[in-house]
Amino acid sequence: DTWLTALLEEHGYHRQQVLEVYLQRRMDSPADTPALPSGYIMRPFNIETDLLQRAGAQSDAFAGEPIPGDWAIGNTRRFVRWYEGREDLDLVAVSPDGEIAAFAVFLIDPGTGVGELDPVGTRSSHQRKGLSKALLLAGLAYMKSKAMASAAVRTGVQNLPAIRLYESVGFRVEDQLYRYTKPPADRP
Repeated sequence: DTWLTALLEEHGYHRQQVLEVYLQRRMDSPADTPALPSGYIMRPFNIETDLLQRAGAQSDAFAGEPIPGDWAIGNTRRFVRWYEGREDLDLVAVSPDGEIAAFAVFLIDPGTGVGELDPVGTRSSHQRKGLSKALLLAGLAYMKSKAMASAAVRTGVQNLPAIRLYESVGFRVEDQLYRYTKPPADRP
């Protein structure tokens, strides 16, 4: 986007640090079969029965808070309302004791043929068991069944565990997203 960079710089903006990486995966290459640890199951999220647990899993995965606050619950509700009536898929991995341990949302865009992942996460007590990878593989198979040509995901440039996870299922870093800032105008 050299023209956009030039335009921003022409208007006094300066490129700062890289914030996120953009990863993409073509859907024409085969994906492995998802495998969950013994006793875990994978199923679609049900807002009627799973809302508090799903919000708790997201809060734990991203903020280290296993009990969801009002913001986490509201955010989960907003997300579900956004994709209501669409062909998107919200999957959860459930532990043997019935706790939602991991989650992943797969957004389908038939117009562009690009599917997007957002968000993907695992409760801290269930990490490093392959849950997110299993959900990703199942979601990629779903995207392929919906004729998506590729899948995309963004994550923080310093989130190396997530980048490695996405690369393990065939994603490749395609771009970096930068922050641009404009210094305050001098006042007389």
